[in-house]
Amino acid sequence: EPNKALKDVMPVTSIGRVVGTSMQKTAKVQVVRSILNPRLNKYFKRKNNVFAHDEESKCQVGDLVRVGESPRISKIKHFKVLEILEKGGTKVLSNTGKAVYQFD
Repeated sequence: EPNKALKDVMPVTSIGRVVGTSMQKTAKVQVVRSILNPRLNKYFKRKNNVFAHDEESKCQVGDLVRVGESPRISKIKHFKVLEILEKGGTKVLSNTGKAVYQFD
């Protein structure tokens, strides 16, 4: 239909890093976007954390994922994990034995 709004045709998607998976079927994704300050003519990074529905709980901390808007799933979940673009690696420190997540 030609009268459909652009938002109905193209759902909003973003790319971000998984920063938490402690909840069941939910991934906390940090989305970084650049905005231009018109007065300074300089780009700044803005970070937003969104909670995304991960039906099969495949996401791990450090993964690069694509999230998209969806109908409201719960009080805080308005996004779904559409695909995992890149798996994040983990690195273990030898002196402490703690797992450190390597994002880049």
